[in-house]
Amino acid sequence: YSGGEFKAANGKNLLFYTGVPAAGEPRQQWAAVATDKDFLNWKNYRPAPVMKYYPENGADPGLNWRDPFLFKDEDKTFALLTTSQGVSLYEAKNATLDEWIFRNLIYKTKGAPECPNFFRFGQKWMLVISPQNPVEYAVGTFDAKTAKFKVESKGILNNNNQYYATQGLIDADGNQILFGLIKGFKNNMGWRDCLALPRILTLDPSGKPLQHPLPALKKLRENERKVSDLSMAATPQVLKEIKGDVQKYTLEMVK
Repeated sequence: YSGGEFKAANGKNLLFYTGVPAAGEPRQQWAAVATDKDFLNWKNYRPAPVMKYYPENGADPGLNWRDPFLFKDEDKTFALLTTSQGVSLYEAKNATLDEWIFRNLIYKTKGAPECPNFFRFGQKWMLVISPQNPVEYAVGTFDAKTAKFKVESKGILNNNNQYYATQGLIDADGNQILFGLIKGFKNNMGWRDCLALPRILTLDPSGKPLQHPLPALKKLRENERKVSDLSMAATPQVLKEIKGDVQKYTLEMVK
């Protein structure tokens, strides 16, 4: 199942993911390490799971223990994993990231969510989850010492139920980039899902999330067309000179 890449203190780029065993057996968390500089080939980081089901000091996470998301704060490395109760937080005991302890259930949900992300914006943190429904967010403060996430506001990040399974990265300019997939295609398409256009994720002064198209997407534009002096008549107007299955519009309305 889903996971993410994280660079360990030893400089190794690790790919964390949830292994899916035979039916009825518990899921465990594994890691792979890149064997080339282009990250095209990977091998198991350890011959056994880096996080076995389940850390002795924590509660039973249930069969939905999955989707590791790693992050750092105050020189500590943490991992978020979904459970039957919500989102649980684990802390690495060593720099090689193959020993972990349970810290806290930082966010409770009515059902098992998927694909947790945790992004920092100054003094605030944003938790993003895919709860089998439209993607949700929760904004608040996180204390690495107590391992507690104090939620101040929450809501729906994207109202479209077809946008799902988010993931993020920080680009060279320090922007928080958000990825997601688009699902809901017909079964006979020959493929399952596709990636949504990446967007820059920010927080406004009130703590609400804002999403903006990635500026680099402009490089994909071609065959620009300009149409002017159109009236907003009740009768539809067909713009025959504009064709294509992927289009971007900029509209200026004048009284």
